[in-house]
Amino acid sequence: MATWDNVVYTTLGLNLMAKLQTGATLHITRAVGGDGHASADALPALTEIAATQTLTLSDPVYKGNGRALLPVTLYNRGLTGGYILRQIGIYATDPDDGEVLMLVAQSETPDTIPSELASPDFVANFSFHIALGNAGRINVTYSLTDMATKADYAAFVEQIEDKLAQPNGIATLDSSGKLAQMPTAADVGAIKLRWSTLINETTATPNKYNFDDYITPGDVVSVDNYASAQSIANIPEAVPGKLYVLPLRTDDQGRNDIMQEYHTATGNVWCRPRYYYSSNTWSSWSTAVRCSDPSDGNIYITFGGGMHICAASKTWSNVAITNAPNAGCYTSSRLYFSDFPKAFSYAPKCIISLSVGSNGPYWVTVDSNGPTTTHPQSITLTSTASTIVSSVTLSYIAIGVS
Repeated sequence: MATWDNVVYTTLGLNLMAKLQTGATLHITRAVGGDGHASADALPALTEIAATQTLTLSDPVYKGNGRALLPVTLYNRGLTGGYILRQIGIYATDPDDGEVLMLVAQSETPDTIPSELASPDFVANFSFHIALGNAGRINVTYSLTDMATKADYAAFVEQIEDKLAQPNGIATLDSSGKLAQMPTAADVGAIKLRWSTLINETTATPNKYNFDDYITPGDVVSVDNYASAQSIANIPEAVPGKLYVLPLRTDDQGRNDIMQEYHTATGNVWCRPRYYYSSNTWSSWSTAVRCSDPSDGNIYITFGGGMHICAASKTWSNVAITNAPNAGCYTSSRLYFSDFPKAFSYAPKCIISLSVGSNGPYWVTVDSNGPTTTHPQSITLTSTASTIVSSVTLSYIAIGVS
């Protein structure tokens, strides 16, 4: 909102007020708004402001002690283009000089007044404090056409009432103060969840249940324990959790596209869709990120989109670096990692690091055939001296397509 930093009487306005101290009436003739600007020191010398539109005056409110409040209203009716309201000018009649610019207000942080098309029925109200001193009264000249009539008011109320409880209209409240037109679940495409099945087995019975069979949107299946999880076919992870069946379409086209989400007790969320145009066949389960049990030192992390990472370390003791295929260099026998904890569809990218428990130098020679889909490449250790190394630890990280 604009701050009106400078509100001053012009020199002509001060001359007028001095003439009225005998008790004469102050005749306010009009108020205008515009986008002009002047320095604060130059404001008293103004005799006109650049008027963009005429504002509406109302009868003054007398506050006593020689003070009055002059209401000014800005309507944008008929305004075809918006503008920046920087100045407001109040004009009055001087008994000698005719109409003069009596008072000017200027904002350094102005508001933009929208056009009627951009913001119908826009209204801004201003109040100007007039120090009358010994002047008698204020006479304000205004046109009744600028003011809202009773008929205008009635028409406006009728427009509002026509929009009550109507589409794209105005919502109403019920007797409890809540919206009477609350959207239904169907309006927003929501479904009601229902606890349809509890699987609580004490002994695992493979394939006693099948997640493929739960196809009603809103169904919730609670898998209570590990024995129950091991009794379910097509479960993405054999751990306790909850299965939610959700719709993928809500329009009435004879389709029944649905999706299952399985939220596991281990913190994973698995998803799979079933589409009408895929013969209502369930797609494979997928999850954003899933980590295997790292307790054996071999881990894999799967990512949504069909990628995964494998990582592991392996230590050998008393590794002999005694082979001498080239003068001045000695090599060990080939060292082999275990298989990847999760195989890749294609040979992955693999990074290998070395840690040796004896002073070197040592370096690694990697099998030029590279890793396969099931295990990292083999390596040999090379040194400039024949030696037996007490311990060798090799680590790898591999990433590729699942």
